[in-house]
Amino acid sequence: MRRVFSTALALLLLAGTASLTGCSDDLRDDDFTLLDQYGHAVDFPAAFEDRPVVMSFVYTNCPDICPMITARLKQVETQLTDVDDVAFVLVSFDPERDTPEVLDAYARSFGLSGERWTLLTGEDVTVETFMERLGIAVQRSFTRQDDRGNPYYFIDHTDRVTVIDRDQRIRHEFVGSEVDPERLAEAVRAL
Repeated sequence: MRRVFSTALALLLLAGTASLTGCSDDLRDDDFTLLDQYGHAVDFPAAFEDRPVVMSFVYTNCPDICPMITARLKQVETQLTDVDDVAFVLVSFDPERDTPEVLDAYARSFGLSGERWTLLTGEDVTVETFMERLGIAVQRSFTRQDDRGNPYYFIDHTDRVTVIDRDQRIRHEFVGSEVDPERLAEAVRAL
């Protein structure tokens, strides 16, 4: 029964994440203060004004989808050498475990360096509100304790990459773990 529920939830979370061309969801009036991988406050989306943004939602303890998304975005970065102002943003929806230090280690493990990459976390309420605003569904599952007594759990979540234009409008959304890096790079170039 649990497996059927998990499969149904996963399908629900994936629903509606196909590419949406021409979406005009305007983020200019939003203001979310989050922390980057260095512990610095970042106001989203203002910090990325006048830059195209490729954004996805991950957590560092994810065993499958999140590393796939991260690897695909790294491939996109290598294809976008001709677009020097694009920002790649990964937002963790697991602030309890994904501290700035943990995000920094995650970034280093994938070779996400330089001014192009920003990994964000923040206060629980801020992160939850941010996820709701962007239509990202998350659901904790299978909680247990590790050897130190800390909670260990997985998170089912929407599998999405969002492309935001220079005017802070959502222009495209893709299934993150399946997106073709070339297609995503072309979407960014067309902004």
